[in-house]
Amino acid sequence: EFTVYGTVTGTDQPARAIVTVHDAGGGTLTGPESVAGGQPFELTLAVNGAGADVLALDATVTFDGDKVEWIGTGDILKDGLALVGEDAKPGKVRLILAN
Repeated sequence: EFTVYGTVTGTDQPARAIVTVHDAGGGTLTGPESVAGGQPFELTLAVNGAGADVLALDATVTFDGDKVEWIGTGDILKDGLALVGEDAKPGKVRLILAN
């Protein structure tokens, strides 16, 4: 937990925000055991202990970039969850999700 001090934009009004960061306890990535070469497949990322009180998730998934190509998230996000950032590089993708 930490506190951020500042002012309200465009005013001299002081502002204070208390930020609490929770460790969700890790996550689980599930999908098929094997896939035929050249065929797309889907993976599911679940955050352990996540519920309505989780406001955002910053997840990085790494993989063998010589064997797997990142295509994207598609239209698979749950209701109320928005993809607000995606940075894909060979062998690594970072996803930022907001609830």
